[in-house]
Amino acid sequence: MVAMRKSFDFCELAIEELKKIDYPDELIPFPLVFNRLGVMFHLPKEEAAMLLDHLESEGHVEVVPFHGIRILK
Repeated sequence: MVAMRKSFDFCELAIEELKKIDYPDELIPFPLVFNRLGVMFHLPKEEAAMLLDHLESEGHVEVVPFHGIRILK
């Protein structure tokens, strides 16, 4: 019997949570982003910033310095 493994993709979970932020503009301010990532995943601000850098390098978000993020995918 072969055991099946499920793939765990933290980036997809993070993107799904960021999409749930209720904000009228397409640019989501950093305080809302850091709050959501901190509450849902218990990430300190520094680790949340590293996650955003990673998501940007993979083309999921656009980070607008000093303002916030734009979700691309």
